[in-house]
Amino acid sequence: MIGFWYSNGTWKNAFFMFLIAVFNIWAIAAFASSIGWLYLVAGFLMMHYIIRVAVLQVANTIPYLKDKFIIVMTIQFMVVFTAYNLFFV
Repeated sequence: MIGFWYSNGTWKNAFFMFLIAVFNIWAIAAFASSIGWLYLVAGFLMMHYIIRVAVLQVANTIPYLKDKFIIVMTIQFMVVFTAYNLFFV
């Protein structure tokens, strides 16, 4: 199914695309563990979603940020990811 999705909805080269997707997932996990990053752990996800709800509630009350949720969520993720890897790893 991943190969079908990566090959833009056709079965042509679906197996090859599946292998590329598996290799990408393996490479990202190996890279993250080799430099000491915790990638997708329960503590990080819990902290990320709790802070996301708080940040979006604050952004919702500020008129300038009401239409910029994507930017606010991206900045929030980068800050939480960096802080988690600096202080909790």
